[in-house]
Amino acid sequence: KNPLAKFNITNMRRWFKLPAADDTRAMMRDNCSPVVVPMRSNTFRRPSDWWDQIVTTDFIFLRSGGSSSSDLGEPLKGFIRSAKDAGAKLGVMTFSSMPVPRKTMLACATKMVTECKFNLRLIYVGKRRDQDAVP
Repeated sequence: KNPLAKFNITNMRRWFKLPAADDTRAMMRDNCSPVVVPMRSNTFRRPSDWWDQIVTTDFIFLRSGGSSSSDLGEPLKGFIRSAKDAGAKLGVMTFSSMPVPRKTMLACATKMVTECKFNLRLIYVGKRRDQDAVP
């Protein structure tokens, strides 16, 4: 609840016209709120006080662009423009430097897009692994 930080929980709740929360963690637990921890599940032992909706994952969502003036080029630029025109949410999935089989990546991407409650358009950023057969 850092009052000097723009992105503190009090300000963010106010932006969405939500009441202040004295104990955010308890409120999230009581509401079974989903929480995504962008770390592999074997990075650490799962804490015993986590509820079922807290999941670890190898992907990260990006909500807004930075202030960079670099041009992404096609076809990415057109994909992003099309998503914006459709009012879709844009997600970026990456596995960083971890060697993840293409089949696993596609299964994760499919699950994200089909089960997301938003109209999601997904960009995968990662090393091309042509040797991985896709069923």
